[in-house]
Amino acid sequence: MPRSSTWRCAYRKPLPVDNDIAFEYICAAIYYQEDMVPEELTTDEVLDIAIMAGKYDFMEALSSKSESWLQAGEKESGEVMILTAAAYILNNANHYRQTYWIQPICQSG
Repeated sequence: MPRSSTWRCAYRKPLPVDNDIAFEYICAAIYYQEDMVPEELTTDEVLDIAIMAGKYDFMEALSSKSESWLQAGEKESGEVMILTAAAYILNNANHYRQTYWIQPICQSG
């Protein structure tokens, strides 16, 4: 039986609420609108972007941009843990490991 344009579902499940700012940054990065994404993001913003990228399978599309988002410089240990989680979600753990673990060890010697 074909469905008419007036067909309605008897049960509607609301979609989960997504972070609209993170989604805007993802779209801007994918479509090369670099001016729409701040130069530096907070660790929470990076994690929100990573969560959304994981949810909607944008990890590969964001691979080059995520490297710059994971370049954090001087961070507190809690912020480093947040960026570690974001790097894991974005499948960019190898880059993050080289930046945060190998480099400081080599410099201290």
